Amino acid sequence: MSIQEKRMLNDERQRAIEEMMQEGDDPFQMIIMPKYAKDKRLQVYREINPPKDSLYIGLGWDKDQHTKRKHYRQYYNDELENIKEIFPTVSPFSKYDLKRGQSRGLKEPGGLLRMFF
Repeated sequence: MSIQEKRMLNDERQRAIEEMMQEGDDPFQMIIMPKYAKDKRLQVYREINPPKDSLYIGLGWDKDQHTKRKHYRQYYNDELENIKEIFPTVSPFSKYDLKRGQSRGLKEPGGLLRMFF
C-alpha cells in the first residue's frame, strides 16, 4: 500500500470518527452491537444506523434480532504497531539487529573441526 493510499484511508477514518462524535456515538468502542427497528410495512425487524465502513467491519449474520449473532468490530488498515491511537509512543515489540556470521576471509571449509583433523 502506497503512502498516498494510507494517507487517504487515514483521512477517511478521521472524518468518520468526527461524524460519529457529532452524532453522539463513541467511535472508540471495539465492539458495537447492531440496533434494530420494526418495519411497519413488512412487520419485520431491520437494522438501523450501521456504523461507518471505514471504522468497523460487520461480523456474523442476522437471522433475527433476538439472537444477536451479528456485531461490528473496529479494524485498522495498517499494522497495529504503526497506529498511534493504540501505541502512541513506542512499539511494544523488542527489536534486535541480526548479523550474519562470517561471510569473508574464510578460505577453507571446515571451521572448528578442521583444526582437529
